[in-house]
Amino acid sequence: MYVLRRPPHTAEELPRDDFRGSLLNSGAGDRKRIGLHALRVIGTSTLQLCDLLLNSAPLFHKGVVVSPVRALVEMLLYSKRTLWSMLSIPEFAGPVVDKLPDFPPLSRSVWFRRLGGGIVFNSYRLATWGAQVVWDAPVYVYHYLFPTLDNEVKLPTAESLRTVLHEIESDIAKLEKDGNEKREMAEMDYGPDRAYFALKKNCIEKRVEDAARSKRGLCKQKYEYKFCAFGEVKQDQTKLGKWDGWYGGEDKGLPSSGKVDYTRMRYSQGDKCYNGPKRSVLLHLECGERDEILSVDEPSTCVYEMAVRSPLACNAEVYAKAQEDVAFWTRKQLQ
Repeated sequence: MYVLRRPPHTAEELPRDDFRGSLLNSGAGDRKRIGLHALRVIGTSTLQLCDLLLNSAPLFHKGVVVSPVRALVEMLLYSKRTLWSMLSIPEFAGPVVDKLPDFPPLSRSVWFRRLGGGIVFNSYRLATWGAQVVWDAPVYVYHYLFPTLDNEVKLPTAESLRTVLHEIESDIAKLEKDGNEKREMAEMDYGPDRAYFALKKNCIEKRVEDAARSKRGLCKQKYEYKFCAFGEVKQDQTKLGKWDGWYGGEDKGLPSSGKVDYTRMRYSQGDKCYNGPKRSVLLHLECGERDEILSVDEPSTCVYEMAVRSPLACNAEVYAKAQEDVAFWTRKQLQ
């Protein structure tokens, strides 16, 4: 798309087009514009001078510019209008007020417009216009200092900057979340030599038959169990518990040997049972070729025990015990 561009300004055109153009061109509209700005400056300066004479500087309160002189006059005019409105109520003096003659404004009188061949009327109109400009000077100052912002107007540049800012804030939040997760991972106990770290991001699922119902002779029912190491244990949509550390004896204390049992995990604060405690799980880790859930039992109400097999549980102690078992059965066979 071809866009027409204005030619560059010459040295002679620049003074006429910038802020000095009104002075250099000296047209009727320019003179009016200069007079308007001058009267506004005079009005603002006059009101400030009155404030100083009254030992009252311009009051900036809650974003409003207030002139004591204008405030006083406005209050008197408001009182006059209020009083006249009250007198116009029929219950007060409405009939009397209605009988008063209605005098037309002076500026609309034919004789006033013809007075002095129209010179008096023109002078009056210019004087009232100048007085109005001086009177409205504080209002212009207020709107200049405290412009009204239209929230519905959205500049493309500002909108793109908001989008970039939102993306930066999202990236910062994501980095903080990743940092907190890595900090928690670094502080968590993953067993000897962090052997069970590989289980953190893996969840083991299996559909297991309810052993408690089978023992009672009830109809068989299977549940989908999901075990997430260092996370949660679920039975279908029911949370059985969340990670609460390694087993260390009763009341979360250490056993008499002073060592934590890294073959048993403790999960607590699960969903509350009906008229019972919150669910909890004691999970037993066993050495095996692959990750799988072996069995699930409920020895008491809402207290579960789960057996999970994993090659990560095959530690040095398990290997030493296996060697002892092999040696024992070898001796048995030789005898």
